[in-house]
Amino acid sequence: SQLEARLAAIPRDPAQPVLLVCNGKNRAAGGAALLHERGYANVRHVGSGMSGWAARGWPMVAPASSGPLGSGS
Repeated sequence: SQLEARLAAIPRDPAQPVLLVCNGKNRAAGGAALLHERGYANVRHVGSGMSGWAARGWPMVAPASSGPLGSGS
């Protein structure tokens, strides 16, 4: 819901990948489509979301409360 308002925080340099992750998968896929429409060239999303990531037992780190797109809440 904050993506369009915070586009300036997302790197536009195609050499820097932008990886979108949500809990499921639908919002990240929609966000990736929105960024592609806005001209971002190197955008990917985690297809199974954080739920799928966690189900596989892959390592996880608690999010920081600050940062370009960190929600902190």
